[in-house]
Amino acid sequence: MAINFAIGSEETSVDWGPEAIARIQEKARHKLIELLEKRRDSIELHNFSRPYMWNEVSSQHILENRVDSEIANNPDLLNLLKGINIDDDITEDDSNYQQLRCQKRLHIQWLHSKITNIHSPLVEDVYCELCDIICRNQRELIKHLNSKTHIDEEGIYL
Repeated sequence: MAINFAIGSEETSVDWGPEAIARIQEKARHKLIELLEKRRDSIELHNFSRPYMWNEVSSQHILENRVDSEIANNPDLLNLLKGINIDDDITEDDSNYQQLRCQKRLHIQWLHSKITNIHSPLVEDVYCELCDIICRNQRELIKHLNSKTHIDEEGIYL
């Protein structure tokens, strides 16, 4: 953020002088080295079930930056990034979680109820909320429900 202040307006950086900019760079360098050298506890990795998919983070987990200054948050320079809250604040005891889980289970039952006969056409297209896929006929629906991706998604809610 201080670099955006320094580069963002010539008046500010001229008033600071090269010594101030050198101090900012030195502090940033020391902080980065400190972060890289810090000992961390080993943790067990849990791979995401849908890698390389965009917009998978709920808006309630996105942390806004707290800088209101136009100079610090200058889109032409270094953009300030939004953080993501990675704490497990939604637990299985949470009523919202239980409600979502119940809705997904009902949707899974509804999807399986749509399979009648492989040769009969569907009255209307069937949309799978879990996988964001539209099935246009019985054969596609059966193939989708038996796919590894869908079975993995079902496993989360069953």
